[in-house]
Amino acid sequence: MIWTRRLNRLTLLVFLTCLASLPSQANAANKAMVAAREAALHGEWEQVGFLVQNVVGADETVAEGWDLWGDAKLALGDTVGAISMYETAILHEPRQPNSVLALTTYYLSQSKFGEAERVVSAAERRDEKGKFDEIKVARGLILSKQGNFADALRTLATAAEKNPKNYLYQQILARLYNDAGVKEQAKSYYEKAWSLSQKYPQLAYEYGIVLVDLKEYNAALDLFKQVQEADPENKSVDYLIARLCFAARQWGEAAGQFEAAAKKRPQHYFTHLLLGRSIFEMAKAEKKNYYHQAEVSLRKAISLKPDRTDAKPLLAEVLLTQSRLYFQRAVATGTDTIPGMVSALCDSSINLAKESLTLDSSLAGAYSLIARAFNKTGNLDSSIFYTKMQLSVTPNDDVEFKRLINSIQRKKDMPGLVEALKPVYEKLNWTPRVVPVDTTASNPDTTKSPEQIFISGYGPIYVNALMETGANTEAKAVISSMLGVEPTWKDGYSFAAYIDLKKENYLGAIPILTAGVKACPNADDLWLLLGDCQYFSNPKSKDNIKKAKESYMKSKQLGNKMAAEKYEQLSKY
Repeated sequence: MIWTRRLNRLTLLVFLTCLASLPSQANAANKAMVAAREAALHGEWEQVGFLVQNVVGADETVAEGWDLWGDAKLALGDTVGAISMYETAILHEPRQPNSVLALTTYYLSQSKFGEAERVVSAAERRDEKGKFDEIKVARGLILSKQGNFADALRTLATAAEKNPKNYLYQQILARLYNDAGVKEQAKSYYEKAWSLSQKYPQLAYEYGIVLVDLKEYNAALDLFKQVQEADPENKSVDYLIARLCFAARQWGEAAGQFEAAAKKRPQHYFTHLLLGRSIFEMAKAEKKNYYHQAEVSLRKAISLKPDRTDAKPLLAEVLLTQSRLYFQRAVATGTDTIPGMVSALCDSSINLAKESLTLDSSLAGAYSLIARAFNKTGNLDSSIFYTKMQLSVTPNDDVEFKRLINSIQRKKDMPGLVEALKPVYEKLNWTPRVVPVDTTASNPDTTKSPEQIFISGYGPIYVNALMETGANTEAKAVISSMLGVEPTWKDGYSFAAYIDLKKENYLGAIPILTAGVKACPNADDLWLLLGDCQYFSNPKSKDNIKKAKESYMKSKQLGNKMAAEKYEQLSKY
């Protein structure tokens, strides 16, 4: 069980019971201390913190004051501060029950067994006669974490028998069984604890969570109604009801309860954090745009605790969701609807996605969304930049790579195409071979080799880019490699021939095209090109004219109209 949940469950222990067995550390007439105890019972943690500062300011040895201050800080989301307060409490009184239990629970949750042992051993040394059963409870927690579950239960059961009217021991036993996954037994002990003390919201929350795990939702909510009826001014119960609804994934009810809790405790970090999360989940579940409300709550949470990291990734996700909605509207908006509307929507999408990345740089899809928005407005340079950023996060994303190549093509950046495609080409295995394709498969592409997929998707683009940048020798080598894997790649023969034709080297192109029509006998354009090369290599040669006519005839028979015209022109010879 995570630390935040377990330590929160120790927030409202039996302060008065503890005091009855402790030597007096503060003047009973101390009004601030009395008021702090009362405020704690009602969940008024800001007030508790204010009051106990006066107590320990007057006498820093009052362990209960530090202990209550720790509870207040914990309830307000300051775990580090709470641990410091509890440590100060046991510094002045090693037997301070709540602090011993809280520190033991925390250190065990962090696997700091040495620290937990330090706290409990110091308390045991000061309690040689075993007067304080809370210390035995802490020892039981250590035994349980060490895997000695039987001894832990015996220790706690003994304490429970000696104090049949103290709910604390039943509560701790319930926690141990809950941690062990024995929910029915945990429920039984929580039921006993609740029968002994029906005024602590935190106990009701723990009991309620177990009931939720057992799918007894109505019974769980009834617990909190009892607390609300007994103490309608309680500042914790709304929050705890909300937590219960949250645990049950009842997002709308949770949001409503968290909103009520926020009105009572506007500076409570977790209330705003979980309110934002509840609204976000509700928006997704109901497919309604409540995302701005979620954003407001999460920004409030971050303003209260800027150093915490749990709200920031969630806000990033909310902002990215809003960014997607703006982009979807931009795509759906016609360019002739309202002048500038598409651009404005894309700008909003871009700004929100960029902010989401400042909160979570690894957020899936954020760079891609920015790239698409820039692409929509025609800003190809920025689109290319952010697509590359997305590929740095998801390097095997074929969709993003295709988008990158498309954008570079639209920019007519041939060197850029070579730069993008060359590393992909060089990673592949171009050893000459024939890779069979299962033509009976429902999706033949799934049976192709990576090299064949590259050829069909990017082969012509890569070769053309090499040729346009003057790298004809490299282009020929690339074509040869590709044809070694895919001998029926018609475009390969055309490109290879074109390199020679640019230099009017007709004789050089003829062997390439001859191999092409042999591998692709139904390629009318290759037959046409072969006929041109045969004729222009020596227009006066009767043998060449005959060969050209035969090639044109093949192309004509395959439906090429231009070949038919050229054949007619040579018919006089």
